[in-house]
Amino acid sequence: MTEETFEEALKFREVIGSRIVVVSGGEPTEHPQFFGLMRKAVATVPDHVCAFVVASNGLFALDDFKYERMCRLVDDSQGFITVQVTNDVKYYPRSLAHIQSRFQRPNWAFVDSLFQLTPCRRTRENNLTATRRAPLCFNLRAHTRIGGLASAVAGLEGLMRACCPSINIDGTVRAGEGDTCHELGDVRSEFETIEEKLVLMRCGACGLRNNLKDYEKELIGENGVEP
Repeated sequence: MTEETFEEALKFREVIGSRIVVVSGGEPTEHPQFFGLMRKAVATVPDHVCAFVVASNGLFALDDFKYERMCRLVDDSQGFITVQVTNDVKYYPRSLAHIQSRFQRPNWAFVDSLFQLTPCRRTRENNLTATRRAPLCFNLRAHTRIGGLASAVAGLEGLMRACCPSINIDGTVRAGEGDTCHELGDVRSEFETIEEKLVLMRCGACGLRNNLKDYEKELIGENGVEP
């Protein structure tokens, strides 16, 4: 993601009223401007109205220079940046004990197993079985249909379900974080356009829609009928 797109993404956050920004990837710390962009984000978001969660595989901890930079970044943010590390040995064949030993710090969390896998390009390429029961977009779509997008974002963030909508590296906005998820527009789109496309979307690209019960399909406006 370019610096310009990152800045537009932060403006989009303000438009939809989000108070939690999950910075993910791929591995976000591999971005050559990662530390500069994160420092600028914390400094420019007014009155620290949102928190940033860096979702990482933790391999930056094997690089002493990157590790120290991350420590300073989180410490200097005064609690507004959290590092969420997931390093499952099935997917990241490194020494978990060594990596985990470096994450015993405030505002750092370590998870050593992935419980839900999404059907997307990476799972297909690695012959992995998707384990999610419902589409990533389900909660966002259902809550938006009931009370609108801003209400949905606020309510889901209150439940710590803050990964949707998702902004891709080119600025496109998707209903979920998988690369098969429905495109709603981009970071410059009008709020009303994003909201309307979310309510009216018909997708099923991930195939998980077939797992939903009829009342759940009704919540997202599909009423059990194949589009």
